[in-house]
Amino acid sequence: MLKKILFSGLSFLILIQSNAQIENNSALQKTINSAIVYQALNDFDHNIPVAVLVPGFFFAGAFKYNSNPKFNENDFYQDFETVNTSDRYQSIIYEVISKPFIRYIPSDSAMSARFIDGSRLTFELGFSKSGDTILFTQSDPKKTKTKTIKFLNGDMVSVLFKDEKKKRHYSSQLYGDSIRIADMRESVPDDNYRKVIRYKSGILNEISDYSVSGLSFILESREVYIFNEQNKPSLKLRMNKKGKITDSVKYFYHDDLVTLTQYFNQGQLKRSVSNHYNETGRIDERVFDTYLGREVISYFYPAENIIETIFSPGSDIPKNKFILKFDINQRLADMENLRIKEEYGNAKLKSRWISDYNDKGNLSNITILNSKGSISRIIKIEYSYFNP
Repeated sequence: MLKKILFSGLSFLILIQSNAQIENNSALQKTINSAIVYQALNDFDHNIPVAVLVPGFFFAGAFKYNSNPKFNENDFYQDFETVNTSDRYQSIIYEVISKPFIRYIPSDSAMSARFIDGSRLTFELGFSKSGDTILFTQSDPKKTKTKTIKFLNGDMVSVLFKDEKKKRHYSSQLYGDSIRIADMRESVPDDNYRKVIRYKSGILNEISDYSVSGLSFILESREVYIFNEQNKPSLKLRMNKKGKITDSVKYFYHDDLVTLTQYFNQGQLKRSVSNHYNETGRIDERVFDTYLGREVISYFYPAENIIETIFSPGSDIPKNKFILKFDINQRLADMENLRIKEEYGNAKLKSRWISDYNDKGNLSNITILNSKGSISRIIKIEYSYFNP
């Protein structure tokens, strides 16, 4: 299952422009935002995930179909029951943030952003730009975990992740516009695997999973995508090594909006995800139906600069509410996490994050408040610039 979680989310349509700002570089923007949101929601615990957790085929907000999903490797909701709660919250928050936390990257020098908690370095981000190439890195304080992503002409062409302690090595490389090969090497040889993603005319067509035995690669399963008349995926078939269909996914649309996704195992419906939209095309509600029951994420827009989400995991489980407030530049300025207990009908503050930005538009501080409204931590972001 680790394999599926690690591969969740490399799904980006790259629209980068060759300048010093990343406002239009959606892939890099999403990578940075995901890294920061993940750290904030996990108490800056030094853990560095291999990839971001976002829906595979579809962007957030209106969830329009990405007609050129060059970077899809899996579907987050395919393994919904196995994804822990903090990762679900990360996905919810990540989806509604449209502007980058780090907007400015110099074109004539390298830049590092160090996230410091008091006297302790929690993690570090690095950026270097040369022509049409941007190199993004993330590392823990001791550099035992490092992640490096290369963007070239707007394409996320490679990902490299190393965990020295666990002897884990992950790499993903895009070859031309027709194939991506991803490899995981573990300290336990039985956990090694390869994933080959193929594209046809730039559109995802097939994903093959291989186990690794020495220098040999053994096909374990294959996913094939079938498209409708509008060239949107209508069906995904998963077959085992013998070619027998074991799982399938059906996609339904209204115009360009994904309204329903159904997941089948051995022909039996196992889970579904329903998306409901308002008249402007913004997501109002997402409903997950699984054998565990029903979970609902509701979205509210009480003001132009405020988005509220409520995660309802079940009738007997307290709800979690997030209130996100954005400044005049549409950057996330304030986020509250509240716990709602139905029997009391009130919302109790759990945590609050207040973000500040410097004169370049980059994140400079994250002030964290506890349930009593007192400041518990201040994460300062220090920037340094180096010769390329």
